[in-house]
Amino acid sequence: ALILACFREKPPFFSTKNVDPNPYPETSAGFLSRLFFWWFTK
Repeated sequence: ALILACFREKPPFFSTKNVDPNPYPETSAGFLSRLFFWWFTK
């Protein structure tokens, strides 16, 4: 389960949610990336 939690699904190609041309990377990051980001900026 931990390995599957590390991967994020790609957002749909055509979506109204992805309007921002420069989205914030943390929202689409995997679990380990978010954990490292939290630890690094703590």
